[in-house]
Amino acid sequence: MEAFGTEFAVNDTHQGKVFQAVDHYFEHPNGWHITVTVCENDEPRFHHFLRSFCETRELGFKEPD
Repeated sequence: MEAFGTEFAVNDTHQGKVFQAVDHYFEHPNGWHITVTVCENDEPRFHHFLRSFCETRELGFKEPD
């Protein structure tokens, strides 16, 4: 959640960079489930972020269709 929030921080004219919070998260028997929302034009950037995040942590990643 921290990595996403930092990577997708939003620039606010009054506050500067604002941490981007995740939409929802909950613990699951197989780990955590996290829901985020990104703008459609940020999807390629998000996929790159998620791929890199998973590779660094040796997690599986299924490429989007």
